[in-house]
Amino acid sequence: MYFSAIDSKTFKISFGIFVGVPATLVFLFFSIYAYVFFFGLVDEFDPVYATLVGSYLLGALGFIGAWIRLVNKKESLSSKTSKWIKGLLVCGVFSSIILIGLVLSFNGYIFLAVLAPMLLIGISFYAAT
Repeated sequence: MYFSAIDSKTFKISFGIFVGVPATLVFLFFSIYAYVFFFGLVDEFDPVYATLVGSYLLGALGFIGAWIRLVNKKESLSSKTSKWIKGLLVCGVFSSIILIGLVLSFNGYIFLAVLAPMLLIGISFYAAT
């Protein structure tokens, strides 16, 4: 099947280098804003800040799940581990959906160029696990 390509060594190395590392670095860069938004919630509650902080935390879980899935083969995963990884990937998918809704509500269509591929990657990794 198409999703079995995720288990090939060539895919893992190239995806990790060309997509995973840059995406993780961008995610870590934007963690600065997540901390700013979190501390902004301390002074006064703002639903937008709360949404951004929540989606960041879900996205962090999704990144962890994607890296775990990328490092391990499907055959080497136990049923329990596979369920954990799927749960983490679902958190990442929910994070992307939340952020897409937030971006569309503020007419920030340019950010869809980043969020839509992340959503598709999360769904693909989930289907391959």
